[in-house]
Amino acid sequence: MPLLNQFLRMGIRKNVANYRPISILPSFSKILEKIMYIRLMNHLETNNILATEQYGFRTSSSTTQASLNFISNILNELKKKIVSEVSSLTYKKPSTV
Repeated sequence: MPLLNQFLRMGIRKNVANYRPISILPSFSKILEKIMYIRLMNHLETNNILATEQYGFRTSSSTTQASLNFISNILNELKKKIVSEVSSLTYKKPSTV
């Protein structure tokens, strides 16, 4: 059974919304989680289930590679005189303070 601690993010200490829960898992749970992660990732990569555009949570992948791939695609379309459109969405959790 995990223990839960509350850590103050920022703001007024009396406001409950300013705290975030942190779970302190026993060692066995952490080991089991790591084993499951390794097995799951091995299965996904062996069977080519993940898309090549999936950069997060993969070994040898990074946001830098995702950015380079994006720029490369835009430049290739410019060379071919293909019109490209880009939409960007940024989400920020509303402040409760």
